[in-house]
Amino acid sequence: MDFDIPDVRMGTANIRKTRDMAFTMSWYSKRQFVRHDVKLEARLSSPAAEFTVRVVNLSGGGACLEIASFILRQVPEVGYDLVIDGFGRFACKTSWLASNRCGVEFLIADTAKTALASQLETDF
Repeated sequence: MDFDIPDVRMGTANIRKTRDMAFTMSWYSKRQFVRHDVKLEARLSSPAAEFTVRVVNLSGGGACLEIASFILRQVPEVGYDLVIDGFGRFACKTSWLASNRCGVEFLIADTAKTALASQLETDF
């Protein structure tokens, strides 16, 4: 379907909205791992500092973290670990930042990501 063809019934705003929704859905369907909603206390640990965070969702490839906004500005782009007590320690890089949330990608081998995804399926 070509979303750039004007449709008088839809109007320009709806064409743009439909195009954005199609992009979002195609991006969402390309996720490699299922996300699991969790509420886990964790730490971001680097040689320079350690911060307490909350993991709000977790997948084989990364996590979404809830962080106090004043700490968020101090999170490095790379060079830190996400430590979830009783679960694991994962080298990370920052994927995105928002007002009080941060997305991290795990810097682990693909086989380890797949194993983690399987473990998450059983644990959560």
